[in-house]
Amino acid sequence: MACTGRLPDKFQWPCDHDLVYFIMRNLLMFQVGAGGKKSRLLLAMSTAAEFRDYLTDFSEHYASLGPPNPDNLPEDGKLKSETMVKENRRYYLDLKENQRGRFLRVRSNYRTAVTIPERCLVRFRDVLSEYCDRPGCKDNSH
Repeated sequence: MACTGRLPDKFQWPCDHDLVYFIMRNLLMFQVGAGGKKSRLLLAMSTAAEFRDYLTDFSEHYASLGPPNPDNLPEDGKLKSETMVKENRRYYLDLKENQRGRFLRVRSNYRTAVTIPERCLVRFRDVLSEYCDRPGCKDNSH
């Protein structure tokens, strides 16, 4: 989605069966997994710019990996890991690979987690960047 004007205060972006909501000053990532299990992760928009920078770093690392090789998977599945600390919360970002492909798992210190599939990673970062560049998004100078 190219930004051709003001983005709405509430925006829903689907990726596969996952939904990401950008609501005013919060980012809500919501997933419905196998068996109907629901997962969600809430980040304040003041955290979004730093999160976007991590997504950029993970996207660049992903691009440098080359095609997946199901016969040569990492033992723990992790290709890259980082921890982001913001506003007394910890977020754990793990780029992983398994037999079904590559994905970014984002977990909080409250044991909630969402998964961003590889095919959605760059697009998710781009949509998040559009929101971070809006007036009113704190810490958008990154």
